[in-house]
Amino acid sequence: MSQALPSLNWLRVFEAAARHESFARAAQELNMSAAAVSQQVRALEDRLRRPLFERQAHAVRLTEAGRAYLPSIQQALSTVDGATRGLFGGAPSQQLFVQCEPMFAQGLLARFLPLYCAAQPDVAVSVNTISLWRGGLHEVSDLEIVFGHTATLGRDSDLLMGERLYPVARPELAQQITGPGIFWRTGLSIWANTGRGGCRFSSISA
Repeated sequence: MSQALPSLNWLRVFEAAARHESFARAAQELNMSAAAVSQQVRALEDRLRRPLFERQAHAVRLTEAGRAYLPSIQQALSTVDGATRGLFGGAPSQQLFVQCEPMFAQGLLARFLPLYCAAQPDVAVSVNTISLWRGGLHEVSDLEIVFGHTATLGRDSDLLMGERLYPVARPELAQQITGPGIFWRTGLSIWANTGRGGCRFSSISA
């Protein structure tokens, strides 16, 4: 088998983008971000050393090389799909790539993900955990669940839930606490949520 064959994922993304003449519509079909579609098309072009699309302000057009390449790729993908379904049966028709922090994945997502998968059997969900969000949607994820404020996360973010922090102390120490000022006067150490899926232990003193 030739080692020069491009990635099958690149070819699948190219076929959808070429058929729609739009990275955004291809992204919707493949349950990817438009940025991920653009990245994979670029990787294919770099591998072939030929541009496949002419990129315009609000659309893309196939180049002459892209138009010549498309029919063969569509036939090849159809052959692979037919052989797979014929031998092994159908598979989920859509994929959803999710990234979230480990605490959320283990605490909440793990409880409700089976319910979603049962309700949406045609969607294959892939979950990847990230320990620290660095801003912006990851190139290979369709959505990310992170700690933060919607004002700083951008216009494409939605608030899922809030959080409440509660002080915890031994009974004899709790009796001494009459208000928040006690923490500053006594130099007590408290646990606080870091907003990154974990906690820190800090000492507060006057």
